[in-house]
Amino acid sequence: MSVLDERNRIARDIHDNVGHLLSSSLLQVGALQSLNSNETLDPLFTTLKDTLDDGMNSIRTSVHALYKDSYDLNREISQILTTYTNLDFDYIYQLHSNIPTQVQSTLIYCIKEALTNTTKHSNATSVHLKLTESEHHIYCVIHDNGSISKPSPNPGIGLASIEKRVLNHKGILNIQTQNGYRLYLSIPKE
Repeated sequence: MSVLDERNRIARDIHDNVGHLLSSSLLQVGALQSLNSNETLDPLFTTLKDTLDDGMNSIRTSVHALYKDSYDLNREISQILTTYTNLDFDYIYQLHSNIPTQVQSTLIYCIKEALTNTTKHSNATSVHLKLTESEHHIYCVIHDNGSISKPSPNPGIGLASIEKRVLNHKGILNIQTQNGYRLYLSIPKE
């Protein structure tokens, strides 16, 4: 088991087990507060509830940080590429900065959709996929060696969704179908 897989497992276990225990404790304290007729205990219940809330928030923050740190964009993309056994890949990954999680999700979605389009609409045998960055932007270029017999004048749902996701990050998308299918996107580092 890889270190990243083990981190994810630990994060899930903490979330599922400790999170459940703290949530249950918070509910029990709330029930006791509503049944309490002794006003002198009110401050103690409030302190106990606040302490459990702080513990819950601390666990949540730690688990999210642990999971986020364990997410490896390069590994995720590499795994996606292995599912396309009909294509040869020239894959270049040159991202070194900390990429926001939502931008990573957008990149994953765009890559999956572009590869789906390559498989469905192009007779490509190979794909060049390159991820790079500058000081302020992340770039993704996907280019196949296929040809599209009749490019559609209207983008399909998948391409429209790619465009919407990229624009949500105030990015730029350019799609070309001459000399193979080519998708170029630029997303600002947020």
